Amino acid sequence: MKSRAPEPSSLAQYFDSPAGYTAMFGWVCGYSGDATFLDIALERFTRQTRAQRAWDGRAWMGLMLDPGNPMVSIVEAPGLVHCRIRDGLRRPFNLMHAKVALLGFAHEADPARWLVRLLVSTGNWTRQTMEESLDLAWRLDLGVEALSSNLDKDRLAVADVAAAWQLLDWLRPHFDCRLLEQGEGGRLSVADRARHTFEGWLEACAKSNSGVRPRFFDNRNQSLLAQLPLQIIAHARAVRRNYLAMGSGFFESMSESQGAFPSVPLAVRRVLRNKELLTQTAEVDIFVNPMNCQAMAEISSSHRDAEAITIRPAPSPRDDLWRKLDSIVARQVLIRGQLSGK
Repeated sequence: MKSRAPEPSSLAQYFDSPAGYTAMFGWVCGYSGDATFLDIALERFTRQTRAQRAWDGRAWMGLMLDPGNPMVSIVEAPGLVHCRIRDGLRRPFNLMHAKVALLGFAHEADPARWLVRLLVSTGNWTRQTMEESLDLAWRLDLGVEALSSNLDKDRLAVADVAAAWQLLDWLRPHFDCRLLEQGEGGRLSVADRARHTFEGWLEACAKSNSGVRPRFFDNRNQSLLAQLPLQIIAHARAVRRNYLAMGSGFFESMSESQGAFPSVPLAVRRVLRNKELLTQTAEVDIFVNPMNCQAMAEISSSHRDAEAITIRPAPSPRDDLWRKLDSIVARQVLIRGQLSGK
């Protein structure tokens, strides 16, 4: 009998509490998010229905989105606190595009046995991403025992969590998080203590100084292009690849491109070729919605042919191609920006 490939998890399933653990608190940032997805994610994270969370009144998750997005209220997604960007502060980015989550869990029998989960998604925290888009998510689960481990994989995992926390902790002062800081009594006090406990775990990772270069990186201080070759060499060896896959990203606006091929994916390919990390004849795919992805929707056919880059539409997760692509990309180099527009 021919065996079937395992069904890939949906983005919401990555919020599931592990067996034997209970949710403590989570921080999430992204370009956009909607109440439908976030309510489902909270149900999986807390193992509580919407009605249970509404009755309980506790905050379980803090959310920071690009300021162009509408507010997700606590009525629409009980347990979520959408922290809006602060008024009067100089915004440290043009576009907040990173899609990162850090989730904390405590062991049911021994709360000192904690676990932190890092999620990095190429898709937004929306129902559309969960049901329609071809998007990838990277998940890392880190237990407290990794802090005292000498294994390379554990030291690398600690470095990844520490790097992600540095980004989220840097973002927080630019957002109004006062509702999460009201710890004088009631359910707000419970949430405040849980948040501080969770952040203590993250600080322990940051202070461990594992001495290795994390796989997680952002462009607050250096551009994606400057860091990309070093990251590939550090974690995937300095050899030429013959395939490059890129997600949609925010490349350029339509007014900037004027029908030409967006410069960002061309620059990525050029830098990797110059650093001898990509062959001159490598196949290059960009997976987007070609009808609605900034400048990608406006590229003329002549420019597409000239650059020899294939624009591939993102099929539904129900399509068999989704599973085939998932196995291909797992073996190849996936390039995806973290924080765009400094």
